[in-house]
Amino acid sequence: MEEKDWRIVEYVVEALLILWLGYMFLYQNYLLYNWHRGLPLPSKWPFFMIALGIALLFLAYEIGKLEKKPAPEVKPASEPVEEAPREDAEEVTTEKIEETEEEEIRASAPESPQES
Repeated sequence: MEEKDWRIVEYVVEALLILWLGYMFLYQNYLLYNWHRGLPLPSKWPFFMIALGIALLFLAYEIGKLEKKPAPEVKPASEPVEEAPREDAEEVTTEKIEETEEEEIRASAPESPQES
């Protein structure tokens, strides 16, 4: 099996977990807030159907995202392409780097009262 097939199996297992946990959450919350002792228990099917809808939405979203993901491009092993040097680029020398470092140090140093 390919990686894509394993991903689909993983998403199906996640959707089943979402279905079960969603059903338990919805039904238990309904019982907690709306059901009172002595009343007959409500039907579980509406809560199961809502949880099934949530799980199917999750599965559709994840598989749709997996389908949109582009396959990695395989480039042929050819000669490496070297970038041509730009004509307008300045050559950076160690002197220029040292000059900019000195300027940065001067700019970041606090001014002392003796200098003014």
